[in-house]
Amino acid sequence: MTLLPQCAVCVARALVLCGLVTWLATALRGTLLGASRELRLWISGMLAVLLATPDLMVGYAYGDFEFSLAQHPAWNELLYATLVGAKLLPLATLLAWFSPPSPLSPSASHCLRLARVSFKQKLDAWLQGSGRRAGPIAAVVFLLAFQDFELAARLGVVSWTVRLFDLHAREGFPLEDSLWLTLIPATVTLAVALAAVFPLLADLRQNPTPSDTIGAAPQRLGNWPVPLLIGLLVLASLGPVGIVYRGTWGAWIPLLRDPAIRMQLLRETSTTLLVGSSAAVLAMLLSRWLNSRVGLLVLCLPGMLGSLVLGLVSRGLFRQIDFLSARVGLPLELYDTPLPLVCTLTLWLLPRAVLLRWALRGRERQTSVAVAELLRSASDPEQRATERRLQWDLLWRGRYWAAVLLTGWAYWDLTLPSLLAPTGMTAAPVRLYNFMHFRQTTILSAQLVVTILAPLVIVGLLAVLAPRLMARRSTR
Repeated sequence: MTLLPQCAVCVARALVLCGLVTWLATALRGTLLGASRELRLWISGMLAVLLATPDLMVGYAYGDFEFSLAQHPAWNELLYATLVGAKLLPLATLLAWFSPPSPLSPSASHCLRLARVSFKQKLDAWLQGSGRRAGPIAAVVFLLAFQDFELAARLGVVSWTVRLFDLHAREGFPLEDSLWLTLIPATVTLAVALAAVFPLLADLRQNPTPSDTIGAAPQRLGNWPVPLLIGLLVLASLGPVGIVYRGTWGAWIPLLRDPAIRMQLLRETSTTLLVGSSAAVLAMLLSRWLNSRVGLLVLCLPGMLGSLVLGLVSRGLFRQIDFLSARVGLPLELYDTPLPLVCTLTLWLLPRAVLLRWALRGRERQTSVAVAELLRSASDPEQRATERRLQWDLLWRGRYWAAVLLTGWAYWDLTLPSLLAPTGMTAAPVRLYNFMHFRQTTILSAQLVVTILAPLVIVGLLAVLAPRLMARRSTR
């Protein structure tokens, strides 16, 4: 048995998506650079909504389309590819915004296009210019599209992740055989990572900033990407929200009256949020503590493999640790604890934490932070409160939202909790996903809405209260 046909389909799909998404992200970057402040806020808000919409909710909303499009696989594939591209567009735009500026000025690029030079010379110039930004972005989009599981499982498209997960989790395929099947997708992932993603991570010592990028004399490309972004927002975010919310009518009163369901939702949501936030904090600390680029790149390698491959490897590793420790008379029994899940989630989030750290380095200017710290020893309480607010604006706000983004990725991941969660600890998204295989119901839709809103309320409260608490503490 092999996953070669499924991998070939996923590679072809990911190649198309990485080209289109990278092109649109680069165009959106040009639009943002030449847009007014109001338009820039609108575009940023739409990208944030796309990024915050869980894949599980999108797949649940469009899950019934799998049956209506069963006789039209091409349309089903087009719907799936559009949804995946829309979900990857915000991250690609973020990378394009913070990517290092091209060493070639627009005038130099224009002169190169007019010059009579060979194709090899033009290719070399492109790799040093626009390709320096587009290559790593395309590689990140390729990897995420190639490793997608949630949307592929709900829409029923051909995917190696769905096939391998079903073989191992549902059909009882042995772990050793499942690990052998991961060789082909792992080889594809490592090839792309070594070719394009690692050079991006190796540029961590650079200090990319939005201001540096703005100063690169961008070409004004117009606002034509905005209507396309609005269409993707409606399809991949507002539409699913409307479908799921409409499905909750009539379910809130039975849900509120049932204490068993309420306690189950509270327990599963809080546990999943605690595990996800712990892994996010650990990933951020690792990305900042490791000053060696070689060590950071080596630790990022497992996370590049994707959650499914990493989860299978981690499952086998912790089983082997328990087996060997029992043989020497010191049984550790680590497998049936939250430790494998937290450690594996941390490794999976580490490459994303490194990218976010790379993007935030321009915001965390040491000179501005040092100037703000001069107010800490002021005798006036108002000046000390100002120092705290500046510290929040310059240093902690970006880190807070980076932690929120990492926690959201961990919170909504399905494969790692399914493979590594200990007995009695079921993640809320995993339980909901298991019930989604039957059909859409009002109770299930309401539970999904609660699972989405609960962490959002906590995030909003912390975002409002944290700067005020910092300022109040400085006035005492």
